[in-house]
This record gives sequence, C-alpha cells and structure tokens, in this order.
Amino acid sequence: LQAIINRSLQDGGTILIPAFSVGRTQELLFDIEQLIFEHGIAGNIPIILDSPMAQKVTKSYRRFKKLWGKEAKVRLDAKRHPLAFEQCITVEDNRSHHALVNRLASTGEPAIVVAASGMCEGGRVMDYLQALLPDKRTDVIFAGYQAKGTLGRAIQQGDNQVWIDGQQT
Repeated sequence: LQAIINRSLQDGGTILIPAFSVGRTQELLFDIEQLIFEHGIAGNIPIILDSPMAQKVTKSYRRFKKLWGKEAKVRLDAKRHPLAFEQCITVEDNRSHHALVNRLASTGEPAIVVAASGMCEGGRVMDYLQALLPDKRTDVIFAGYQAKGTLGRAIQQGDNQVWIDGQQT
C-alpha cells in the first residue's frame, strides 16, 4: 500500500479507493494511519472518508475498543487513533460531498479518498470517478474483489472508456 500511494502521489493527483463500508474501510484507515506514523506517508494530504455508512460503522468500531486486537491497543496506548487520526476528514452531508468533488476536480489538489461502494456500482465514489477519472493524475486503488460486469472490473482491467451515469468517461 505504501509503494502504491507514494507512486500515485508523485504526480499530485487524487487517489480514489472504492471500499466496502463494513470492515474494508476500517482496515484501510488502520493501515493508512500506520503508514503516516511510520513513514510520514501522505504528509499533510487529507485522507477523506466519504461514506455515511462507513462513518457509522467506524464510529461503532471506535466505541468497542475493548474488543480490538493487541496491535490496535498498542497504538491506543501510544495516544494514536487508528480510526480517527488528524489527517482523516469525514464528509457529513451531500452538499459537502458535491462541493468536495467539485473542488478536487477544479483544483487537482492531492487527496486520498475512501468512498463506497467497493465495486463502483453506486454510492458516493461514483461522483468522484465521473469527475476525476478523466484526469490522468487520478489513480484508483481497489481494495477488494471486482466482480465481472461491474464498473470496478472495467476500470481494473484497464478499459480506456467506461460509462458512468449514462456518460462516457
């Protein structure tokens, strides 16, 4: 993950990570926090969590810290917050979501966006893909299986043109 993120950020674009809201998103946040802590990866680049369901699940994970594994508890003891770290920004409402998509598309500023859905078949990731996929600086990291016939699979296999909401991108 570190090598992929470093390579992707060299050109200054946005990294989109379509992720499933339960489990996978939390694993990604946990791993990204570790990379930031150990390697300073992403420096001051925002890590954006843009999925209402993933936010609710992540809050539930944080409530049940007693059930976390040893590695996570070591981080907590060191005053680190693997699911609520400083660079992690959550997008609360639809208006903020659209404003952020438009800002990233118009400015090209670097960011790492984790958004649902994991196979790119709905959810907020669709707006990011539609707005940012045409920008050559945009990278997509798939953190889960992409089923045949899904937009995620088409992107993963390198299709030059894909259809999003009836528009060719």
